[in-house]
Amino acid sequence: MSFYDYHNQLINNISKDNNELLSISLIQYKYDNVDIFDILPQEVIFVINCSDLVMENKIKQIREGIINCLKKMPLNQSYKFNILQYGSKFVFFSKKMLIANAENINKAIEYCQTIKEKSGIAKTFNALNAVLRQSKIAILITNEDIVYDQELHKICKQFLKLSVLKIDNHMVNNINR
Repeated sequence: MSFYDYHNQLINNISKDNNELLSISLIQYKYDNVDIFDILPQEVIFVINCSDLVMENKIKQIREGIINCLKKMPLNQSYKFNILQYGSKFVFFSKKMLIANAENINKAIEYCQTIKEKSGIAKTFNALNAVLRQSKIAILITNEDIVYDQELHKICKQFLKLSVLKIDNHMVNNINR
């Protein structure tokens, strides 16, 4: 699966059976007009805002979406992944990026089933900063409006590819950059 496949799989899972709209921002950076996936192995970190501002039924849909992505991930040495959940604190599934093999994917699926709402205010800046130490490619799933946060914009620009899936119960604006 490509980065875009993960992105689309999550959109389909999170928005299914709901009358909600998603605001989606896909931030892409290219190096000399070459898609970064032409020169880097496939990798992705799923970054999940689990703060108590995210309703429980959303966490369930997010879990299902990530599990579906993991099940479709090719078992290949060049594919790597990780998962980070955060609220006021962040926790990685693994201390380092994991190779996509059957054992790691099965453990990640078990881990996803334990993801639940966390108390406290979401510290997205801290979570993204931690992600950058492992990878510059991520999918952020949040209900937080990051459009007007200049500090978050600065850190987002450090990613090679970052997709932000904003979950909202109300009509939201599309953000395309």
